[in-house]
Amino acid sequence: MAANVMFLKSVSSAAQGAEPATLVCCRELEPDTVGLRDSLPPGLPMATDFESWLAELWPAIGDAATVRRHRVGN
Repeated sequence: MAANVMFLKSVSSAAQGAEPATLVCCRELEPDTVGLRDSLPPGLPMATDFESWLAELWPAIGDAATVRRHRVGN
């Protein structure tokens, strides 16, 4: 899930104007991951390394992963 959030964050940050098709598709397939991405501030992370950025997000990533697990039944 962490990698997907990072990917979607970069896709949406690179988009100009309308929501990218990748994000639109993921809203249906991975609503928990997109919901976490939606909760983040706009733009790219301010942290200088991904470990620091993920450390701040880890509790929210865990919560979203739990919701996903219940949603898909795994």
